[in-house]
Amino acid sequence: MSGPASDIDYRTNPRALKWWRLKNHYSQRDVEEQTGVSYTTISRLENGHRTRARFGTLEKLAQVYGCTVEDLIVLSSQLLA
Repeated sequence: MSGPASDIDYRTNPRALKWWRLKNHYSQRDVEEQTGVSYTTISRLENGHRTRARFGTLEKLAQVYGCTVEDLIVLSSQLLA
């Protein structure tokens, strides 16, 4: 994707990222091979050491996991709850 959304960093949901990966029985290396996103980045996102990701990264993960980008991020309504 190109355009404004691709340049924005989105706040990620570490528990959701790990849950979707494990639901699909993937290792971090499996996801790296399928998406081109490094396993180090995946690990840092899942353990909360990195809390933001580009839309393109999240789009690749969502496609492999069979979910939406929204499933992997913290929505503003969740921040207010």
